[in-house]
Amino acid sequence: MDEKLPPERPPEQKPEEEDEPYPLKVYLIGIAGFILAAVILAWFAVEFAAWNKEQACAMAGRRNCGGPPVQMVR
Repeated sequence: MDEKLPPERPPEQKPEEEDEPYPLKVYLIGIAGFILAAVILAWFAVEFAAWNKEQACAMAGRRNCGGPPVQMVR
């Protein structure tokens, strides 16, 4: 009877916790962060496209390119 038995788990540790490397909360925070980053990046891309359109219009020498109107005093 000199067989060595594996040590028993402490009673506060559940066997399900061993299978998951991260808790569900960490996954949810990661997904929320990814969605937030995607929304911010999409907003930035749209703003940049609008700015680029105004710049291309102005560089072509056209008028009323979408900027604020300039009041001329004569």
